[in-house]
Amino acid sequence: MIAMGSSISGTEYVPVRKEEGQDTKVFHQHVLEGSTQGATVFKADQISFWQVEGVKKILGFKNLSKNWDSYGSQPPAQVAIKNAIEFLMAVPFEKLQPRILPVAGGSVSLEWRRGNRGLQIEFLSEGSIEYLFIEGGEPKGKGGVLPYSSPLVVKTMLSCLLAK
Repeated sequence: MIAMGSSISGTEYVPVRKEEGQDTKVFHQHVLEGSTQGATVFKADQISFWQVEGVKKILGFKNLSKNWDSYGSQPPAQVAIKNAIEFLMAVPFEKLQPRILPVAGGSVSLEWRRGNRGLQIEFLSEGSIEYLFIEGGEPKGKGGVLPYSSPLVVKTMLSCLLAK
């Protein structure tokens, strides 16, 4: 079976051994952290095409050069990339595709819009995760900090966006 991964040189395709009873399609994402290489495996039937494309886009942020925005910004930090991918892969709603952007200061932003409501989640370079709800084009409340990005936290955040 073939799986997609990334390395220091970019995206690559690597073979993955199929275990007894395992799905034949697996999305394989390598995350480089310093000199230690880790891997996260996702079953292909549990992710959508837009999630795969989103992961590829986020991994591409590693290739941004210093001053990518002409204001001296660093490319997104490895921890911001890792956290953004983990959050994106936990999104349970097929039709809620985020806008994915690099942010000045080494961060990654995921933004969702639905009607006059929105949700912005920023994965900061030191590892924290901040959010802000938007209602009618204006911030709703002060936002906050997420303690972690578990599937339950992701579903709760996006459910608020879907609520009528």
